Amino acid sequence: MKKSGFIGSVISVFLGALMIAGTSFINEIMPKIGYLTFQKSSSGSYTASDYAMNFTSTNIIAVSLIIGGLVFGAYCFISDKRSK
Repeated sequence: MKKSGFIGSVISVFLGALMIAGTSFINEIMPKIGYLTFQKSSSGSYTASDYAMNFTSTNIIAVSLIIGGLVFGAYCFISDKRSK
């Protein structure tokens, strides 16, 4: 196996998965934090959609990292098998 390429592809996959997990976590937590803040200030009206964030571009980049890492890892694995 081309170790440096394979390690780079694994890092890419983990980074993409970490980005998706992070954005999901933020989208779950931010409306709850907003609600707690609203309870303390008690001004205006609370709507959970006001605190939801749009991570579409970040998720597209994360999925691209995962797919690219898997493809490049498979390429490194196959090219190593052919060279032996």
